[in-house]
Amino acid sequence: MKNEFFIHIRITQCTSKVEVLKKLADKLAENLQQIRAQEIFEEMMAREMISDTALEKGLALPHFIHEDNKVQLCIVTLANEIHDWNCLDGSKVRLLLCLIIPKEYDEQTEGIAQLVKVMQKLADSEFVATLIDAPSKVIEEKLT
Repeated sequence: MKNEFFIHIRITQCTSKVEVLKKLADKLAENLQQIRAQEIFEEMMAREMISDTALEKGLALPHFIHEDNKVQLCIVTLANEIHDWNCLDGSKVRLLLCLIIPKEYDEQTEGIAQLVKVMQKLADSEFVATLIDAPSKVIEEKLT
């Protein structure tokens, strides 16, 4: 059975946060139904204005709300680090795990249990360090 929780995207030739989030929005709009790239981009940027989603060890967790009824995680591998997107530890963002969250959810929502497991794993900074330069399929295996 195909796992629809994960979406895999590779982004190349982007060096700024805005460029990366625009490209990510474009690619997500191709994968998701009923939402335009501009809406995705605006939601992610609005969230970044509240508080930067870059964490530590080169990892950022941008996210947005979608009308769908399931939770998904987009693994975004980057060809290079993003020069204007700094993590709390001073490292540059090199991996994005973009959370796609439904407007309304509960413990029965498709993907929510898997998201909880992923977030528990991401609480371990040593584990996060093993993800940064890994191919997206390896990242998926480690997060599963």
